[in-house]
Amino acid sequence: MRLTKNFTLSEFTKSNTALRLGINNEPTKEGVIKLGLLAAFLQRIRDCIGPLRITSGYRSPQVLTRNIVVMRPLIYNMSNVVKWITYKSIKLLLI
Repeated sequence: MRLTKNFTLSEFTKSNTALRLGINNEPTKEGVIKLGLLAAFLQRIRDCIGPLRITSGYRSPQVLTRNIVVMRPLIYNMSNVVKWITYKSIKLLLI
């Protein structure tokens, strides 16, 4: 399913953990709507700076539960990275 000119739903939902363990990583209808909003935001950034590679956009509760033990040490650092990317992206869009 195409979310924007350059982004598809499968880019946001791809999960090696889900594939390996046979876990469903499909978002709800509400999740698809939210991913569409995220894709629209990222499309504006892509239009300004060029191609972006999506490495993670959605994880179902089952995938999160499976990954939380491995990811726990990274959660704090990743939240700071997301804040930085959001800040830089918003700043870029306002210019």
